[in-house]
This record gives sequence, structure tokens and C-alpha cells, in this order.
Amino acid sequence: MSEAVEILARKSNLADSHLHPPMPSLHLAQDDDEGLDQWMDSIAKWLEIEAEPVEAQYGEVDTMLGGIGPAVLRLPLFADQTQSRLILLLKSNRRYASLIAPDFTIRRLSLREVRDWMCGSLEAERGDVVAQILSTAGIPEERRGRVRAAILKEQLSEARIRAGWILRLSPSARVWRHVRHERLLRPMILIVGADLIRQALLVGTWAVVGLGILGGRFEWAWLWAWALLLLTGIPFQLLSTWGQGRFATGLSSIFKTRLIYGTAYWRPGLADGRTWDC
Repeated sequence: MSEAVEILARKSNLADSHLHPPMPSLHLAQDDDEGLDQWMDSIAKWLEIEAEPVEAQYGEVDTMLGGIGPAVLRLPLFADQTQSRLILLLKSNRRYASLIAPDFTIRRLSLREVRDWMCGSLEAERGDVVAQILSTAGIPEERRGRVRAAILKEQLSEARIRAGWILRLSPSARVWRHVRHERLLRPMILIVGADLIRQALLVGTWAVVGLGILGGRFEWAWLWAWALLLLTGIPFQLLSTWGQGRFATGLSSIFKTRLIYGTAYWRPGLADGRTWDC
């Protein structure tokens, strides 16, 4: 399972390719909550990322799953199960979720199916009681699904589900890893490429003007060529402006995160080489 978490981190641009987490020892792979937290924390530290435990109320599971990736989801145990099951969620939206299968391929499933996996055992505990209520009340079969969902939502509104762990890059990681994770290389390339094309078009406009002047006579064709070159540069100017904004926003977010992280873990005396025990 350690290898699967490593692949999830790599596919999410969170981990470097040269890092290989060790297999967790037996006492870290137990099915208790503390053991699983320690197991995940050991792998996250080795990969130089963070694994934040996450939980949600029963009625908020759909919203949580809609934008939680990348994450390691823990399926609740049924009565006849003794070993925890984990889901590697790469990314998700309101309708679909991309999961990493046991053969390390990416499978796309409906978010509703993943939600049923997460809440299945909790709903099964009340399933017989709710079914008996629906039968006694004489609810038609075509309406029982919606009525059952409404009853469960009301009865389990305060129930909390430990969903698993959200994976994210540690603020203390190298800046280059943050740049790669935020996908800032594309805006950089876009800025350079658009500016080079704009400069080439600018040279072309002056070349057209120069040819018209040096030719000794004015022709409308040269004027149209000059105007066309100027108009062609407008889209590249817009692309360059968008790339600069995207790059500046992403880079400022990285430095803000690192600044907040450094402030939170700063201790008096570190600047002059002294430490203070609190």
C-alpha cells in the first residue's frame, strides 16, 4: 500500500521520483485509527508531503468528495470485515472521481458510487429499521429510494465519518517543487514565447515601413501589411498578460504559504543562532 500512496503522490505532482517510502511496520498497519494515522504520517514524512486527516458529517460527504483530491480515503468496516480498505482518489468534481486501481491504472467512477462506499456501513446499520418503517407506512416502491435517503439523512445528520487523509505539499518543501505542483512552468513558457513572437512582429512592422520608405513610393499593400502585423500582435499581448497574471498569482501564493509556515514555526533566538526553551 505504501507504493500505491507513492504513486498517488507522484501522479499529483507532490512527490519527487527519487523518493521511495519504506513499507510500514506491522504495528503501523493495524486497523485502529491511531495506527493508520501513524502509518500515513510516516509515509507522508518520507515523501516530504503532508497528510491531513479529514472527516465530515453524513450530510456533507457529497460536498467533501467533490473537491478533495488527491486523497487517501478510508472505507468504513462492515460487521463481517476485519481489515481496513483504502481508496486512492486522484481528483474529483461534482459528478465524477478519478481513482487509482490496484494495477495502478486510473479509473473514472461516478461520485455517487464513491459516496455509497463511504457511507455504506453506516447506512447498513439503520437499513433494516428504515425498510421496516417504509413497509409499514405502505410507501410505493418507486418512491422508497427517495424516502429512504431522506430518513437516513435526518437520522444520521449528526454522525461523523472519518473520510481519510488529504495529501498536500509541505510548505517547507523546495520552491521548485511548489512551482511544479502549481503548474507555473506553462505560464513561464507562454510569457517567453508570446513576447518573442511580439518582438518578431514588431521587427516585421518596422521592416515593412522601411521597405515602403526606401522603395521611394507609397503602396497600399505595404500599409495593409503593416496594419495586419500590428493586429496579429494583439492576441499575443493578451496571452502574455494572462500568463504574467497567472504566474504572479501562483508565485505569490507559494511565498505567502511559506511565510505563514515560517512564522508559525519560528522561535525567538533562531535569527542569532540561540534557541529558547519554552
